[in-house]
Formats: sequence, structure tokens, C-alpha cells
Amino acid sequence: MKKSRAPLSVACIAGAFTSIALSGCGIDQGGVTAPSPVAGSGSSSPLLVVGPITGFGSVHVNGLTLQTAAADIRVDGNPVSESALREGQIIRAVAAVTSTSIDAVSIEYQRNLIGPVQALGSGGTLTVLRQQVITDARTVFGDANGTGLSDIDISGNVEVSGYRLPSGSIRATYIGAADPLEPLTATTTIDAIDLAGLTFDLDQLTVDYSQTLVLDVPLGTPDIGLVVEVRGTALNADGELVAEEIRVLPTRPGNVSTVDFTEDRFSPVPASDAATRRANIVGIITAASLPSAITLGDIVIAVDALTRIDNGVIADLVADRLVRIEGDITNTGDIQADVIELL
Repeated sequence: MKKSRAPLSVACIAGAFTSIALSGCGIDQGGVTAPSPVAGSGSSSPLLVVGPITGFGSVHVNGLTLQTAAADIRVDGNPVSESALREGQIIRAVAAVTSTSIDAVSIEYQRNLIGPVQALGSGGTLTVLRQQVITDARTVFGDANGTGLSDIDISGNVEVSGYRLPSGSIRATYIGAADPLEPLTATTTIDAIDLAGLTFDLDQLTVDYSQTLVLDVPLGTPDIGLVVEVRGTALNADGELVAEEIRVLPTRPGNVSTVDFTEDRFSPVPASDAATRRANIVGIITAASLPSAITLGDIVIAVDALTRIDNGVIADLVADRLVRIEGDITNTGDIQADVIELL
């Protein structure tokens, strides 16, 4: 007989009946299951959250409210205050879940692109640094009130946050006018390299690294398959980004990776030995092996009879579909899904 997964904590079940108890579960109202804290005074359990910001006054993401008073907040690896973040930007956070709150320990935002709009296409598409960017009804333009590109200044550089699709395009969750002082930036995977010419390709963008001042990559040489953030100040006559700084990253912006599930990622959270690591992530399905599993990036999401499918049925879990996943992180670095919500 299949063993049932642990039910919600008593505190959170009681919270369904009173708004006071609901806030004690440390969640936003909105149907999102509260992560269950470890029993005992002062204890906590670790939670990984990946998704676009939906509000502030603390940070709201994936239906959760992350308290940020003690959080280490970084943009492109640099420390910032909460005021530097914007709605729609995809963040990666580690939090400590207690009986009264969800306290963010770290919040990271990594930009996909900063660059000029080089072309506007039909159906809400645009090209930035030769990367195709797709917009839809979920894209935030500039601020929470923006509804389209006409609401932001695209005469200068724009900043893009979004999900990289298997096709290579970016499904944008945020597009805004970039700070004029920010360098041109592209963050994704190297897919071709010319060692003799000192160039490499990030999808359709070629990077000239012959003048790079900071080359923070293994062995000091770019290589195919590395995820890199490239920063520069100009495009040359061939439309190549002339890099001044290149640094390797564990994963592309918006993607979820097994790197996120390592002990190092959760080490800042003061968890008891009984704590179960949890995940609440929004991402793009990259492959499906139904009825038992789907894949997001290189993370396997196990699906079984106890998994609740919201806004659809299991047959809807197909590649390129945007979903929100709640579940336990297993000892093998996968996720046992409690809830899969189709978005």
C-alpha cells in the first residue's frame, strides 16, 4: 500500500477558519498551501522559492509573503535593498518557515538581458541583443500599471526578466527601461565557441571576449555549456557584444537546477534535523514522462495519485507549459509534488 504523505500542520488547518490563524501560517490568502513548519518553539524548516514578484510590503511571490527584514538581497550578485526590486522580476529565494512567518534569508535576482530594442515583431515579440523576447498577459511593463511597450521608454536600453524556453526565446515576466548607467548584459548558456577568434555565442548573440578585463570562468576559458553573465558597454560593427566582464553562474535566470537543492543553498536556514526541505517554484515544463513525472530544467518532479492538479488535468502537463510546483525536496534532489498548478 502506498504511504500517504504528511498532512498539513494543525495550525494551518485551523487557519482555514479564521483570518488570524491563516496569517499565522505565514501565507497570503489565495489558495496556496502553507509550508509546514517544524513542530516546537523557535524551530523552522527551509523553503526554496522561485518565481516572479507579484507585490511588495515584504516580497510577494507564488502566493507567499516573504518577510525581508533580515534578508540578504542581491541583484546580479551585488547587495541591494528591497526597493531595487520590481514586480514581475523572477527571484530565487531561500526562506525559514516558522509557525508565524516565512522569513527570507536570501533573495537573488539575475537579469536575463539589458540592451537596446533592435526589432519589434508581431504578437508582442521584440528583439534585445539578438534574443527573441515574447510578451503575454502576464508580462509586467515598467511597473504594476504598465500594459505594453508603449508604457516604457524603449529609446534607450531595456531590462528583461523571464523564462528561457527550450526554443531559446525568452518568455518575459518583466520589461522595463534600464538604468542608463547599467552595462549591456546577457545571461544564458554558451552554445558555440571560436577559441581562435576569441568569440562565443549565446543563442543568436556573438560575444567578443578579446578585451575582457574580468574572466571569472573555470580554467580561465569560456566553454560550451557554461551559463555565463556577460557585461559590456558596446556592440562592435558586426553587432557583437564586446565583453568587459564574464562570470559563470550555476543556472540561467528563471530556471531551476539541482544546484538549488544542495546543502550549501539551504545552509543559512536554522533547521532542525526533522525539517523537510520544501519547494514552491514557478517554471516551464521541459519534458514530460507521464503519468509518473515531469521535468523542469534538470529537476525531476515526481507525480503520483496524491498530487493535486489545479486548473487542469495530468494530460495538460506538456512541454513549454508554465506551472507552479509545491512539494518536498527528496534526498535524491528531486521534488515529490503535492500540488501542480497550471498557469
